[in-house]
Amino acid sequence: MHNLRFRVFKERLGWVRGDGISRMEFDEYDTDDAIYLVKIDPEDNEVSACTRLIQTIKPYLLANSFRHFLIDEPIRSERCYETSRFAADPDKKQPNNITGELVAAMLEFGVFVRMQNYVSLSDIRIEKLLLRFGWDPTPLGLVGQTANEDSIAFIYTVNQEVLDNVRKKSKVESDLVLNLREFVENLNVEALKRAA
Repeated sequence: MHNLRFRVFKERLGWVRGDGISRMEFDEYDTDDAIYLVKIDPEDNEVSACTRLIQTIKPYLLANSFRHFLIDEPIRSERCYETSRFAADPDKKQPNNITGELVAAMLEFGVFVRMQNYVSLSDIRIEKLLLRFGWDPTPLGLVGQTANEDSIAFIYTVNQEVLDNVRKKSKVESDLVLNLREFVENLNVEALKRAA
């Protein structure tokens, strides 16, 4: 996953420094608070797509590093997560609906944990793509520059209706996050351990 991020966000887009020796990309938000959704290519068992999710009561990229993209105060809510490092491997043959698949997986997770919203800082061009796949990006600020492109902060709705719409428009016919229940149970166990 971190190698995919290096190839996309360092080599292809030039957004980040990355580690040229290990060819991995990490930042200060890759902590125990981060949740990663990854798609595994069944042909080689390599990561072919991924995104990082962070609950907005924790430090997160938009609020802590790109606050100037927001008109109002950053959202801090247990029912809102940030999505960042959203990427698909450009060197692999991806399905035409790979963006829709990633969004559907995010929404599956969000509905399961009773989330209300996602937020993100994204390339301005993602808006039309997400609308095409049935999501509803709503701007939280004005367009600004990140590295070499125009970006904007968005908030997105999370509920079953939106998930159903994204699945329909993306032609996703079954659940994508296969270990969701086990994963959330482990999260709850770890939360109890920290509280003890």
